[in-house]
Amino acid sequence: MLGDRKEITAGDNSTNIQGQSVTVYSGISYMDAKEIALQTFKDNFYKLSEVANNITMERVEDLVNNFLDKMKNEKPELITRIIDPDIQYAVINAQRQYARSGHVEAMEILTTLLKERFQVSDDDSLKRIIINESIEAMSKLTVEHIKLLTIVFLVKSCILPYADLLFHFLSKIAIDKWDAYKNDENYFDHFVYVGVATKDIIVGYSKHFEVFLRNNYDGVPQIDVNPYEEDVAANTLTRQKYITDTKRAEVLDKWNNSMLRSYSLSGVGKSLAITYINSVMGENIDFSMWIKN
Repeated sequence: MLGDRKEITAGDNSTNIQGQSVTVYSGISYMDAKEIALQTFKDNFYKLSEVANNITMERVEDLVNNFLDKMKNEKPELITRIIDPDIQYAVINAQRQYARSGHVEAMEILTTLLKERFQVSDDDSLKRIIINESIEAMSKLTVEHIKLLTIVFLVKSCILPYADLLFHFLSKIAIDKWDAYKNDENYFDHFVYVGVATKDIIVGYSKHFEVFLRNNYDGVPQIDVNPYEEDVAANTLTRQKYITDTKRAEVLDKWNNSMLRSYSLSGVGKSLAITYINSVMGENIDFSMWIKN
């Protein structure tokens, strides 16, 4: 049973909140924060077999060490925010997700989401909700899903300083099974179910890769164009300008022949895509540019 343990031993300067076990401290050190994170998880997770429990706690401790080490190095003054009940809930939720999957890239994504959650100001309610929902969504998505969301974000949602950077980012995302499910509507509709994307009403040629290149990098918007009729001349010129090698041609072909182009991201989808770019690809895109009250 979740939240089964009700007895809590209070430490110095602590407040006990009965119900689910959440302990609130003041004057938090790094070790205090680690102890709080691990203890609140133990108090609120399922009782498992000994072997499964050992694997779970090893994964949870790895996640806690990972995000607290990064907090200590980058924003040590914010570690004390672990006393906030909503942040503790986010930490417990992240621990649950990683305890179940154990995927290294998932740990990096969850670590970055937790870092962002610790930095959200109290009055930034939308960003707080979106990050909390992003952590929750991790239980329903694979890393492959998040890679695909990241591709949609890069192609449809943002304009990078130049198109070469777009292809550089896309080249760093390896989707081994894309061809296997490129036309599987049920696979992509799962994004809608989870709440990370919506399905576009109009698709056709208007969602082809060449169109986004022209719109975003040539400043040529689609005006009074039938979305179901290909502008062959314009697309040919665009390909001649930007598709300069076989890798770029493969990206264009995969996008144009996949149902992925039919979806647009929600705030949670953008949050997960930005997190993947920052945590796994090693870039630095500002959350605040995309998620505002």
